Amino acid sequence: MKFIPSFTSGYNKIQMRNLKINRGVAFFIDINIIALLGIIIDLSGILNKDYISIILFLLLLLKDLSTKNSIGKQLLKIKIHFEKENLIFIKLILRNITLLIWPIEILIVLLFDQRIVDILFLSSVKYSNLE
Repeated sequence: MKFIPSFTSGYNKIQMRNLKINRGVAFFIDINIIALLGIIIDLSGILNKDYISIILFLLLLLKDLSTKNSIGKQLLKIKIHFEKENLIFIKLILRNITLLIWPIEILIVLLFDQRIVDILFLSSVKYSNLE
């Protein structure tokens, strides 16, 4: 069941499965980069743990801002696509706020094949080389 029209309707089943896998791998890469930065900051002793937590939370929220894609998405050549290209900055931040309720997010993805934010913001993640 889909709530919004799919931007990936031109993909075959194998491409769609690979896109879902790549999306998960990209997230795994991003989380590990953020965790590694946290470990480095913690070991350096520059900041106390409260500040480190705030910095890591902000990095998680802002991970897609640099080029409309996170490092993981760039490495796997996938990108975020919005049906309406308005308020991109705000949408990119809000896309990651739902990660705070990740159990619900996973349930929604399993049931509807889309993230909550994809439904709310009419967005999708697609291959960057298949425009």
